[in-house]
Amino acid sequence: QHNLGIMHGNGEGGPVDFAEARRLLGLAAAQGHAEAQHNLGTMHHYAEGGPQDYAEARRLCGAAAAQGHSESQHNLGLMNYYGEGAPKDYAEARRMSGAAAAQGHPEGQVLLAHMMANGEGGTKDLAESRRLYGLAAAQGRADAQVEFGHMHWLGSGGHQDFAEARRLYGLAVEKGHAAAQANLGQMYVYGQGGPTDFAEAR
Repeated sequence: QHNLGIMHGNGEGGPVDFAEARRLLGLAAAQGHAEAQHNLGTMHHYAEGGPQDYAEARRLCGAAAAQGHSESQHNLGLMNYYGEGAPKDYAEARRMSGAAAAQGHPEGQVLLAHMMANGEGGTKDLAESRRLYGLAAAQGRADAQVEFGHMHWLGSGGHQDFAEARRLYGLAVEKGHAAAQANLGQMYVYGQGGPTDFAEAR
């Protein structure tokens, strides 16, 4: 049921049919299938195959998250952070993003790092924020590479390291990240982490 639902949702073997995908995923989700619960929750969140329903998306992601589904844990963290389907709850957002981050989920690591850097939902911890951004950056997340680079540039949560900041910004620039381009340009102008290079800065 789950696999057939995914096929209908992706248009494999026939036209895309979100309504049928939602029906089939619902059958599998009712049997406790975590991946079906997650995918059906996502469909409710984005109004695919039926009306948008944040509360139902939250319920389904919660069921999958309780089974250790890291993507649902992250999604539930986001829903708590932004107040979708219920009032904002930073403490719960931090807890759920932490559960996802502990499984190596890069988006969960980024959300948790952001919350720790700003003291949202718990104590402020720049060192742990820096560590988490580093884990997500190592998985290729451009936003994490920028934040990790920025913490090296400023010496937030650890030692200042212009060369590492420059390297990290460079990785994000390769992915087209605008903030990384601006920051790396400044480092070229002031010769931070390497030689001054006005041509490259421009």
